[in-house]
Amino acid sequence: MKKHSSGGLNRPLGKTITITVLIITVIAFGIITFVIAKIVYDQSKSQSLEIARGKTETVAAQMDGFIHSYETAAENNVFTLAPFPNEDDEFYLGLMQNQTQSSEINFRDVYVGFADRRLPITGLSTVFPDDYDARTRPWFTKAIKNPDQAYIFEPYFDPVLSEMTFTISRAIKGDTGGIWGVYAMDITTQQLQDYVDIANNTDDGSYYFVMNGDGDLFSHPNSALAPQPDGTITNMTTHGNGSSEALYKYIVSENHDDAMAFTNASRTGSYYYTASRAEISGWYVVGAVPVVSIMTPVYTTLAIIISIFIVTAAVVILVLRRSVGKCVVQPVVEIQGATERIAGGDFDYRMISQMPGELGALSNAIHAMADDLKSYIANLTAVTAEKERIGAELNVAAQIQTDMLPSIFPAFPGRPEFEIYASMQPAKEVGGDFYDFFLINDNTLAVVMADVSGKGVPAALFMVITKTLIQNTALSGKTPEVVFEIVNKMLCNHNDAGMFVTAILGYLDISLGKFTFTNAGHNPPLIRKNNRFEWLKTKVSFVLAGDEDTFYRQQEIELQPGDELFLYTDGVTEAVNNKEELFTAPRLLETANTNLDKPLKEFTTAIKSEIDKFADGAEQADDITMLALRYT
Repeated sequence: MKKHSSGGLNRPLGKTITITVLIITVIAFGIITFVIAKIVYDQSKSQSLEIARGKTETVAAQMDGFIHSYETAAENNVFTLAPFPNEDDEFYLGLMQNQTQSSEINFRDVYVGFADRRLPITGLSTVFPDDYDARTRPWFTKAIKNPDQAYIFEPYFDPVLSEMTFTISRAIKGDTGGIWGVYAMDITTQQLQDYVDIANNTDDGSYYFVMNGDGDLFSHPNSALAPQPDGTITNMTTHGNGSSEALYKYIVSENHDDAMAFTNASRTGSYYYTASRAEISGWYVVGAVPVVSIMTPVYTTLAIIISIFIVTAAVVILVLRRSVGKCVVQPVVEIQGATERIAGGDFDYRMISQMPGELGALSNAIHAMADDLKSYIANLTAVTAEKERIGAELNVAAQIQTDMLPSIFPAFPGRPEFEIYASMQPAKEVGGDFYDFFLINDNTLAVVMADVSGKGVPAALFMVITKTLIQNTALSGKTPEVVFEIVNKMLCNHNDAGMFVTAILGYLDISLGKFTFTNAGHNPPLIRKNNRFEWLKTKVSFVLAGDEDTFYRQQEIELQPGDELFLYTDGVTEAVNNKEELFTAPRLLETANTNLDKPLKEFTTAIKSEIDKFADGAEQADDITMLALRYT
């Protein structure tokens, strides 16, 4: 017997279990990692954007303070100038220079424009051309329209100063309330940029810029996007890629509760943007936080988790292989060996190890199976021997039954007045159908066709009794109807099994062609007249062994030379095919007429062949018995 080593089983089984557990662990780890990464990412994003949002609000507030300081300075200086509407230029020049020297804020220049058309007086080095008329300038006209507040102009290119500048101006009222001039301060965008640059001093790559409601960038850490010395101002709606316009729409929507991710105008990466609007200027301070800076904590966390997983997985694999080998593989190897021993016929083999749990139940089941197999094989041996004995006896019984029926043809070679042929094919080893023919005297031929109810051995035994009784009674010289009356009474005695027989008994007067017969519940025979088969009209009496008081009637017909009789059992007409369809009496009549010119043996063989063709392999359900008699 071939043996298998435990190592041969250990490798694939242990590896399979280990890999399965490892796959489950990896899946669980993946889910946990995804959840943790999502939580870390959300927290990192929330914290980073909260810081950015807070800083943009702070920068916006500081920018308001930055501009408000200029507004305050302008208001104070206007208050200083207001009482002196009619002084000469030298007075104003001295006063303006004094303001530039004593001011705590940084500006490009300060100046006064007069309502009497004089050139503006500046505190620094600004030179106005002779045709310069301040009364036509926006910084003058708009301040006149709103004399009680300072007016802030968005950055523009000042051709006089040759710089990008934004102006704060305020009207100057005299003591009588009349406006005699406008005080103005110029602040360069570079001063604004220097202020915002302080906010851009970050370590995570974040940056901030200033934009007005039309999308003009007044301050940007990227010098290419900041206002240029030639007066060029970058507009977000027309610059860069499509995301710049989308970012602009997000900023001016003022729906800044949720940060939005965009690719920046320089296409250097994706950023989350926050925005806050300054109250005084109405400009937007926008903060940009790199997405990659938010992901850094996520990557760090994932690296830590993966490292922990690798170490844990290695420990699990080592522990699992040891425990699987001891608790699963070794018991399975022993169970395999036991099954091979039992399969080889060693039903007394028992496993020594005490196995826990389901493996213990399996080993007990294998022991029980071995005991059952041992008992089963012993019983099977006995049953097989008994079956072989019964089979041998059935073969003998079948041979005896066959020998009881006339089977040598031609049956009467010295009698040319008639021809006869018969056959019987049982559905089982032995059958209940039988035929018989014998000479009662030199001028009388007796023919019998009978069918015992049931099949197998009981029917065969009842058939032997019935055949013997009919033959013995007929040889005593009784008529067919008397023979059936006597046999019926004898069969009814001690018929506790309730079996019965359908039968036809007929006597042929060989010299005259007269055929006298009695039908005890049997199928009507076929008779050939005028070169064609038709049904023989019979008076059907009750079956044999059915009622001991039954009265049987006999009939007579005249046979002419060439006429034939065909007797059969219901196994012919009730043969079935795979569709559960019957062969039927009409099909028998058609088959008989198709083969009527054949010799008797070939005639019955042709009918049997047609039955087999119709059955198409279906199992034979009943005995098939046929007898053909031709009067010559």
